[in-house]
Amino acid sequence: MKTKLYIPILMALSLAACQDEKPVPTTTPAASTTTAPKAVVKTHNKELLKGSAEDNELAAATKAYEAAQAAAKKAAETTAQKSAEAAAATKAAEVAAMEAAAVAKSVGVATKPAEAVKATATTKATDAAKADVSKQAADTAKAAAATKAAASKKAADAAKAAASKKAADTAKAANTAKAAAATKAAAATKVAKVAAPVAAIGNAAKGKSLANKCKNCHNFTARKKVGPGLQGVVGRKAGTMPGMKYSTALAAGGWVWDEKNLAAWMCDSKAAVKTLSGNASAKTKMGTQRICDATKQADLIAFLKTL
Repeated sequence: MKTKLYIPILMALSLAACQDEKPVPTTTPAASTTTAPKAVVKTHNKELLKGSAEDNELAAATKAYEAAQAAAKKAAETTAQKSAEAAAATKAAEVAAMEAAAVAKSVGVATKPAEAVKATATTKATDAAKADVSKQAADTAKAAAATKAAASKKAADAAKAAASKKAADTAKAANTAKAAAATKAAAATKVAKVAAPVAAIGNAAKGKSLANKCKNCHNFTARKKVGPGLQGVVGRKAGTMPGMKYSTALAAGGWVWDEKNLAAWMCDSKAAVKTLSGNASAKTKMGTQRICDATKQADLIAFLKTL
């Protein structure tokens, strides 16, 4: 009786555990109260015959219940896992389809997902290449503009420097010419003042006495000494005595030794050579004699005329 009471309880518990799951084929003990206990026990394990009939039946029923419960649990887990994987795959397929449709719409044609991705990549590469070319062109133009600006500035600076130098040179030349003109005018004025009184007739005897200081450098003949011979000097062109080495100014001189020019030379030969040659930088080797008195000049010239 005890065994017959356990079997219905075990059957009820097994049915409650599998109520929410799909049925899984299992082997359960028969619920009939008329089945012989030993026959059930023999079906599962012959070793149960060694115990009492009721204990053996309880053990067999318990083992059958546990096996049925494990099988039901495994079937439920397998079914749930496959259902989740199927749902995830379906969702992924839907997302991929939506992304492919969006890409196709962006490129303006109804293309397949792979073609849409390829078109998008091509468009991006083309845009990047265009942007790179534009940047290179802008950089080149900027560099050329900078070079041109630098060259223009350099040319402007050079022109400014040249203009400044030219202005300075012009001013310097003007000042030099002005100074030369002033020097020449001053010398001419001095010569004119000294030579004006020579119109009077001098005393040749007194002039000979004055001429003694000239013997240090000149002969009173045509022979040269340190300076040229004084014979025939009155009326002779300056710098023309044969064999005489003259200074540059005298060698190129175009004046004649008349009374006026001789008088100027006797007074200040350094100033007279500039005035007579028209060259403010002209020089002469003859020292300054300082015979500036008009009477003495007339006497000395009278003596020179006698040679």
